[in-house]
Amino acid sequence: MKFTPNGYPATIIGGRFYVGDGSFPGPFLNSEFSVVVYDDDGTDGMPGTMLDSAGVTVNNYGWVDVDWLGAMIMDGDFYLAMWQTGNAPNVAPIGIDTDLPTYYKSY
Repeated sequence: MKFTPNGYPATIIGGRFYVGDGSFPGPFLNSEFSVVVYDDDGTDGMPGTMLDSAGVTVNNYGWVDVDWLGAMIMDGDFYLAMWQTGNAPNVAPIGIDTDLPTYYKSY
């Protein structure tokens, strides 16, 4: 997901990932994934340089918080990505949050 900070320099310290309610592909508690922060210095502003990454163990369904990143950007945008490190179906998915007011805004 692409983000634009309100000001610079900006330090990316974390994020949240919605993994769904466990009904599909399930079960995936205690599975792992990586969170990656990319700079927007790729072709046409796409993800380019990896700025930071961290491993995450999924201990709950719903929102999984990540608060141990430390990437800094001086200008432009950045991308926060989920990188599945296991094999399907025993990996946490990216879910779609259907709670209002975020319905259809979390992908």
